[in-house]
Amino acid sequence: MNLMNRSFFIQVFDATNTTRERRRWLTNFCHREDRDPPFRLFFVESICDDPDIINANITVSLI
Repeated sequence: MNLMNRSFFIQVFDATNTTRERRRWLTNFCHREDRDPPFRLFFVESICDDPDIINANITVSLI
């Protein structure tokens, strides 16, 4: 697929600690049959198990 010759829109749903229910709702919303053209959906998950980074993120989010 040559992306340089195509127009498309991208929507980012940034959801920290999203739930399975919320992902299910988003999937159902994107896959409705009346969408023309249909939405394509994918999830990106980033997992961090570094305690220093986790603590730094918690500190930043509380400020």
